Amino acid sequence: MTATHTTHILVDMDGVIADQHQGFIAVLKEQAPEILTLWDSRETHYDFELHFPPEHQAFVRSLREEEGFFRNLPLIAGAKEAIMEMQALGYHVTICTAPIWKYQFCVPEKLAWVEHHFGHGLAANTIITRDKTLVHGDFLIDDKSEVVGAVAPTWEHLLFDRPYNQTASAKRRIDWGNWKSVIG
Repeated sequence: MTATHTTHILVDMDGVIADQHQGFIAVLKEQAPEILTLWDSRETHYDFELHFPPEHQAFVRSLREEEGFFRNLPLIAGAKEAIMEMQALGYHVTICTAPIWKYQFCVPEKLAWVEHHFGHGLAANTIITRDKTLVHGDFLIDDKSEVVGAVAPTWEHLLFDRPYNQTASAKRRIDWGNWKSVIG
């Protein structure tokens, strides 16, 4: 399989290459194990805090605002190998990720995370935006069921397969085991 030089793949970070849900679990084990015992592990929600009773959701959501949260997220299995293979095949790959609203630590840590796991080149070309529809590409690999914004996107949204997006059915699904057959 060979790619043309014009094929541009945008790859979301959280939930696609960085395991934000496992990051939450690790922080809760350390900071609030009593709240972690309340976790609904079925992972039916995109927003991790919704897996907890309402009285704990604000606290769980706030964990993303702490220094070190994004920097310490684990890599999703197969992500690094797939991204490196895409690049080796000639695809233009760009990480395209959204910041949280309180982004003091989020933005620099996301860039540091990409550099640590994928190198300076991919980190230097990472796009951090609240509106991914403004970014041009052929494909956007994202775990969010609906990605909307100011304009009609140029990319096809490939839904990265996660437990919490199983009810979305209108998009092609992708994971790091089948990406060649979906994109190729």
